[in-house]
Formats: sequence, C-alpha cells, structure tokens
Amino acid sequence: MNQMQRKRRVTGNLATMAVALLGCVTLAFFSQESTGKADKKPAPVLSASPSLYPAFDWNQRDYVVRCQATRRPARVALNLPAKWQARVAASPARGGKFVAMLNKGPGAGTSIVIRRPGVGTASFRVRCLPRDFPRYQFLRYRAGGPRLTFAQVGGNYAVFFDRAGTPVWWMKNGIPPLHPQVLRDGTLSWLVEDGADRGRTAGTNGRFAWGIRSLSGNLIRKVRGANRVLTDAHELMLLPNGNYLINTFPRDRGLDLRPFGGPAKAVGRGSLVQELTPRGRLVWKWRARAHIELAETGRWWKLILKRKQPLDYLHFNSAEPVGGSMVMSFRHLDAVYKINRTTGKIIWKLGGTPTDERLEVLDDPLGAYPFGGQHDARVDKNGILSVFDNGTGLRRPPRVVSYRIDEEAGTATLVSSFRDRKVPLSTCCGSSEKLPDGGWLVNWGGLGNIRAPGIKNLVGAYTPAGRPIFRLWTYGKHMYRAQPVSGPYPSLGRLRQAMDNRHAR
Repeated sequence: MNQMQRKRRVTGNLATMAVALLGCVTLAFFSQESTGKADKKPAPVLSASPSLYPAFDWNQRDYVVRCQATRRPARVALNLPAKWQARVAASPARGGKFVAMLNKGPGAGTSIVIRRPGVGTASFRVRCLPRDFPRYQFLRYRAGGPRLTFAQVGGNYAVFFDRAGTPVWWMKNGIPPLHPQVLRDGTLSWLVEDGADRGRTAGTNGRFAWGIRSLSGNLIRKVRGANRVLTDAHELMLLPNGNYLINTFPRDRGLDLRPFGGPAKAVGRGSLVQELTPRGRLVWKWRARAHIELAETGRWWKLILKRKQPLDYLHFNSAEPVGGSMVMSFRHLDAVYKINRTTGKIIWKLGGTPTDERLEVLDDPLGAYPFGGQHDARVDKNGILSVFDNGTGLRRPPRVVSYRIDEEAGTATLVSSFRDRKVPLSTCCGSSEKLPDGGWLVNWGGLGNIRAPGIKNLVGAYTPAGRPIFRLWTYGKHMYRAQPVSGPYPSLGRLRQAMDNRHAR
C-alpha cells in the first residue's frame, strides 16, 4: 500500500458528504492480483447514490450510505466486465451495466454478491444510516489497531466500527449509552434509565441502571445498586465468578468542610463499590468515606464548593480487581488507590495529595503531581499499571502513562508515556486500553472546542511507541470510554445478522 493509500480518508461528516450527495460517485476496485499499473485485471465498477462510505475496496465488505440524505431512493449501479455477474438483494444475477434499489429504512442492509468467472464470489453489505446518525470522520495512517471499536457516538448511539471506520452495528438508546462494552460472556452493556423509578427524570438525580443485552439488542437484565443506592455510570465489570462490579452513590452526611472554605455540615456524594450477583444480591462492598480523608480532595475543593449539594468530592471512575485487592481511580482526588478487599485498607496511593500510603514516582517528569482528573486505571497481566491522565486543570495535554509498582520499596516507576499532538486538552472522561500487540486504543475524553466546531471526541489507535494507527473523530456529545474488540467475538457475520434481524423489511 503506497503513502496515498495509507492516508485514505473515510468520513461520515455531513459537510464533507454534501458534494458527493449531489450525484452518483463512481469508485472502482481491483482484485488482490492487481500488483502494478501495467498489470491491472478486469474489475467491476460500483457506484452509489448517496455515495458509499468508505471508498469501495475489494477487501472491504461493509459500507454505509445516508439513504435519507436525498428525496430520491437510494440505489447502486454496477458496471461489470464480460462474464462477471452480480446479485443485489434477492434480485436475479445480472451482468453488464444495471441499477438496483437499496432496501429501505434506517439500519436496513442490502447484500451485493459479485461473481468472478473461474474464481468465485465476494459478498458486500450496504447499510442505511438513520437520519440522526452522528457525524464522524475516520483517518487511517498504517495497518493495525483493534478488529472492532465499540463506543458511544454523538448523543444516543452505541456503535461498533470496523477497521475501516465503518459503522457495522448500532443501537439507539433513550439516554447517552455511557460505556458500551462487550462483556466476557458475550453480552453487551451500557447505561439505561431505570424503569423501576419512572417518576424520576434523567439527570444528576435521576435513577439509572446498567442494561445487559444480547447481540440482537434484547434486554436480558438490569444491574442496579443494592438497597436503592443510586447507580453510578462510570463502571460495570463482569467478574470471572459471574457477579457484577459497579459503583454507587451513597450520601455522605455531616461533612465538616470549614478547613476548605465550606460549611460545617455538608452532604457529599460518596462512593460505595458493590459486587452483586446476577439476581442483584450484594456480596461485597467498600465505602471510600471510611478510608479516604476529606483533605485528599485537595485542589478540587475550590471548584466543588461552588456547586450544589450533594457535593461530588470523590468522583470515582474505575475499579479493577487484582487478586485479593482492587485498584480504583478517583477523578477529584487526582489519585489511584489499591485497597485490600478483605480489610478495606489502602495498600498504596499513586498521585494526589501526600499521605502515608502515597508512592514515590520515579522517572516521570511530572512525578511530583503525575495526574490531573485521571481515568481508567488498569493492571495488565504483567502487573503494569496504566492510567489515562487527563491533565485536567493543570494546563497540560492529556497522556497515556504506565508504571511498574514496587510495593516493598513504595515506588512507581514510569514505563511508558505518550500523547497525541492533535489533543491539546481533555476536560473530562477518557480511556486507554492496551491491545494484545502492546499497542493502544485511546479515547481522549471531552475535548471542548479544538479549532473544529462540533468535534467533541477523538478515539485513536496507536502503536506501542504511541504512533497513530488511526483517528476516529466524533461530533456531538463526548463519549466516556471506547472499547477495543480484538478477539473473535462478536464476528462481523454475527453483527450483520443481528442488524438484519432487527431491521428486517
């Protein structure tokens, strides 16, 4: 693949698509046997109106069009070499030049099967995007990255993107589907409104739950905080024992905030991490207020005290079991903690204000205060801790950092760190997950206005050294996390079938 091909741009941006939508864009593809300009094989020509995304390629099987972008029915046109044939949807196979209509309706898929004489067939899928499907832009620089990327896009869509940046599966949610993910048992999950409290409205004080779904989108169960404690939107994890790990919001009453310029008796939004059985029975809990001092909120008190009670003075955002312990991240503490699951005691603290448990940071130029509103603290199979460091409020860009923890020595040694030059700031949210080959998928969080009005988020795949593999820009509301899918499930075939079943004609 030459340099021009490597930087091929695939875009869902309506502004960029406007010119293409005025007419029928013709895109040719060549078989893998075409190795040079002087050795091109006969190739079919495929055109679509509205235009296909991404650009047509023999090795790319999935495409989308904005079928409702024009008043005319969406259609494809084929121009086949001699003796080649193609079948569109259920129509008979034909050769030569012909036009065929795409199946109607948002989400509807149309199969195109092209037969090459003496070689065999190749199947392609063209799917209609809904009218309100968010804008996005995709740019690939080099091979690699996850097989699929699963993320919340725009306002209310949970979307699987393939390697070419094509939406291959999506589902609209009543509220932003924070943290869509494939769980270890093959189910899907994201945040939903909790029907058990229909009288409450969505928002800061509303009640939510985690919806567990099949690939077809059917709701299997809801996971919510035990004892009617408000469910937090930041973490849901399916544990190896089949239980779910979530955070909840207890009310921490009687907080004396006078040392920080606040009232003598305030109400705080606390953090109560819970382990629940699939039936909702509470089997383990850990309450942050019993182990973390108010002074550890540090620089964040100045901002928090300007807000209404209950005060979000901890802001939990990730938890991960590690043997008999658990590693947790708290945004408004600028720190990551490891706690003993049996005793609840803090084993170490990385970042934030000085405490007896705080680790000494080595080889990190920001070691004196390494985190600013960080997210997504994870521990890999080699015991290396990775953190998405937003740098929020510290006048520096976000970064992805990894540390080797030596508990006996009380140190955290920087292993790796990288940034994306396209991201000067990250106001909130974000995630970084290591890929099997040592690379990364990073959601850089809420970007604000970065000289491109409307862009709110960037998801990028990177090499182990931090070089970009692709960038996926999204418009509308920012996303919380993005999940890479590198394993075999769900397959593209299963995703296509699930979409077809949901949007059958």
